[in-house]
Amino acid sequence: MNGLVLAQASLSRSDAAVVYGAAFLIPLAATLLLTPASADLARRLGVMDRPGEHKVHVEATPYLGGLALALGLVAAGLVIGSTAQQAAVIAACGVVVFGLGLLDDLRGIGPAVRLCVEAALAVVLWFSEVRAGFFGVRALDLVLTVVWVVVITNAVNLSDNMDGLASGIAAIAAVAYFAIAAPEGDYLVAAFAIALAGASLGFLRYNFPPARIFLGDAGSLLLGFFLATLGLLLDLDVASDVRRIGVQVLILGVPVFDTVLVVMMRRRGGRPITQGGRDHASHRLAALGLSGRQVALVVYAAQVACSSIAVVAVNAPGSAVAVALAGPADSASNPCLPISHPCARQSASSRRTYSRRRTPRPRPRFADSPTAPPSTGSGPSRSWPWSPTTWGTRRSAAGSSASTSSSSSPAT
Repeated sequence: MNGLVLAQASLSRSDAAVVYGAAFLIPLAATLLLTPASADLARRLGVMDRPGEHKVHVEATPYLGGLALALGLVAAGLVIGSTAQQAAVIAACGVVVFGLGLLDDLRGIGPAVRLCVEAALAVVLWFSEVRAGFFGVRALDLVLTVVWVVVITNAVNLSDNMDGLASGIAAIAAVAYFAIAAPEGDYLVAAFAIALAGASLGFLRYNFPPARIFLGDAGSLLLGFFLATLGLLLDLDVASDVRRIGVQVLILGVPVFDTVLVVMMRRRGGRPITQGGRDHASHRLAALGLSGRQVALVVYAAQVACSSIAVVAVNAPGSAVAVALAGPADSASNPCLPISHPCARQSASSRRTYSRRRTPRPRPRFADSPTAPPSTGSGPSRSWPWSPTTWGTRRSAAGSSASTSSSSSPAT
């Protein structure tokens, strides 16, 4: 089965299982096999991370784990790759990010250079239709795309401050992206996410405390960039901006929280933001007496909790989690709320003023489903995430909403 299957309008359940299984197992096996070889290569070349003032390890450790991670993802791409233009652009940008991080590992480069390259790659994604569309104004959405890519890329890079953290966090976040994309029938995004999870877990086998090899900037920047790209690719079928933002932040909750914490503490202490230190959340846990493995497990548990809340908010719109993340306008149109609920009693006129209301769309069906639409043999027309085209048409005026206000809220 080649990569073209990911572009078909319908995919049988068995074919989907094969695609996702291959997308997960191939990078998992590749990184399991290639990581020891990368460690040996790093020792021969002298690419070692040596103990220092702001580091917690006490022995020189190989620093080329990112090479095994990248090769594992390449192996997955060769087998289940897509012919879509966006996939080629994302892969090319990933090569640049990996090269940038590898150069930083070998020779060291300034933070300004890194930020400029990351911003330029975000612009490339934008012109390839992999973009944010939150504001509906091109200039503002371009800025948001750049900020999102730069912040998430570096947040994951910053989370690589103790053994096993970055790869474990990336695996959990990627599984969350898969859990949201797969039920929507977004096969390319789901396969990309589960491949990233497989590669991260394969590397984690050697990076879990005590680590035998480190990701290096080549690996952590690559993970961060691909997670940021998944966030742009994900088509969230939710009605409110509040929930849309909340889901994206929660999927990457731990690295986002840690980055905010570190920036605030360093600014408060009058230290440069780019200066290393033991002020991360993981270091604070270690200062409480937790071992390296215990710190990793606590961080994993926090990331699982954040990602699980995000998945539930999308896949179970009537749950308490979804209602908590929703704004008043979104809650008012939730058909799972009783009419007696305060949000459900909102007037029809106020519901009509909500500017981001989405038109309900049917869930995609598998090809072997009794209600599956006939396959046309051509690829689906993609609507990219956070884009105004993914929000659907706005609610029309009084006709439809007024006619339903006496019974229950309109379905979303």
